[in-house]
Amino acid sequence: MPVINYSEKRPVKIWDGINGAIYHSDHITCGHITLDAGVDLPEHKHINEQWTHLIEGELQITIQGETV
Repeated sequence: MPVINYSEKRPVKIWDGINGAIYHSDHITCGHITLDAGVDLPEHKHINEQWTHLIEGELQITIQGETV
């Protein structure tokens, strides 16, 4: 996997209230994403793994039926 400098990638609108820069490889989706307060991310799936690291705020996420 290459070195990814998100400060050099142009942010894009992913959904309403969800913006950021994303990188996809054959095995993982990596991104630097900003969520507006109160936004709901639609349920979706990836064919590859997704790794999430919350920097600030709170996030409720449901993975395989378990909400944390």
